[in-house]
Amino acid sequence: MFPNTQLKWTLLLLGLFLQSSESRQCGVGFKIKNKICVDEDECSTSNQCGDHAQCVNTPGSYYCTCNEGFRSATANFTAEQGQCEDINECVEKTRECTGDMVCVNKCICRKGYRPSRTDSGCDDVDECLSSVCGVHSSCTNTPGSFFCICSPGFHRHENNTCTDINESPDPDVCGRNAQGFNHSGGYSCKYATRVTCVEFTAVALTHLAVSSASVLQGFTDMRTTPVQTSMRVQIQMFVAETHRASIIQAATAANMPRGLQ
Repeated sequence: MFPNTQLKWTLLLLGLFLQSSESRQCGVGFKIKNKICVDEDECSTSNQCGDHAQCVNTPGSYYCTCNEGFRSATANFTAEQGQCEDINECVEKTRECTGDMVCVNKCICRKGYRPSRTDSGCDDVDECLSSVCGVHSSCTNTPGSFFCICSPGFHRHENNTCTDINESPDPDVCGRNAQGFNHSGGYSCKYATRVTCVEFTAVALTHLAVSSASVLQGFTDMRTTPVQTSMRVQIQMFVAETHRASIIQAATAANMPRGLQ
């Protein structure tokens, strides 16, 4: 009975010794697997190298490298040796922002520009592709910005909206013996009937357009259509009661019908 018990203890101690001996044969960074030493992948551990870094496994060891835009005190470091810190390129001037860019620890496009799809620069944003100016106005794109122009007969306000100009209260618009009527984007004039002889002064913009088929006694109905310009034209017409002249055409200061100059 005793010899068998002694044999069991001997075999047990021998097994423990052999297992311990095998473990001591694997170096640092290796482990026993199926009675052989295999590399232990340290990078399989989550966040082994910390933030902004990549883990690279090597036989029996590993090292960490920083992502672009970050650095550490040691080039190839381990978790115990350091961490990655941000590089402030604007302070160190390691990268120059050109053209329409400003540096905010990275290059971004100025207002009115967006990153180019073809190169590393910035392209102008065409704001006029969207309805930025509203009704009764036109949009003009400029590098990095835009501006709005109101249609003829409309006035621009500070909020870039255009409202109709009421020309009818202005006595100089239609002249004497006439009444002005305002409408959206313009105005019209109605003149007194059966005037034996009348002096008519029309103040218009560049062109004077006459809507009636002919000028009858007393200028029964005439309208002016303003065209956007800074030039003002005054035309004086003296017409007797019996005068019947067809003047349907666009008249300018340089090219008016004979007798109206």
